[in-house]
Amino acid sequence: MPYTQADVAAAIARANGQQLATIKAGGLNGFTASDLGQSRTVQTQGSSPYKKGTGHTFSHVATFGQGALDPKIKASAAMASAIKSQWQDRRTAIAAATEMINSPQAQPGIDSFLNGGPTPANPVWLKRIPLDDVYYGYEAGSMTPRLVETGSINFWIAGHSLFIYSCYPDGFIAGVKGLCDPTFDMRGLFD
Repeated sequence: MPYTQADVAAAIARANGQQLATIKAGGLNGFTASDLGQSRTVQTQGSSPYKKGTGHTFSHVATFGQGALDPKIKASAAMASAIKSQWQDRRTAIAAATEMINSPQAQPGIDSFLNGGPTPANPVWLKRIPLDDVYYGYEAGSMTPRLVETGSINFWIAGHSLFIYSCYPDGFIAGVKGLCDPTFDMRGLFD
């Protein structure tokens, strides 16, 4: 089944700040995503604005710390942008994650959760998935938007509910072609 952007946005939100161990135990014991409830403990730990082992897709978004009043979140966002590749904004992260989760590379991982066999012991990590649509992001430590060529996604399925723990750009188009300003990107006019 193809996942919609609404499905993927919900999967990112479901995993955001959630510990994998809690979701795995709930999924294995027959709990649904709604039974697990929401535990949104956000605290700085190293380069991540979340506790270790929790869903953190939005820490890979350049706008993560914008508007934050908490100095710890602002500092964490600044640290993350220095060492993590990031999507331009949340909408871009959701759209790219939707393309990746619906890719042929993701299907075997999805099937491993849904085909009634033993539940995989670990989340599925897919890296260097080629992206067909146009997405912009930032290489670690850069403030120049670049076209994203490939991305990575980490997901788990519990009780038929998708949880996306992480999703980030991991390959950028090199050279001048990759430096196109998203505000003035007119490539679609000439296709």
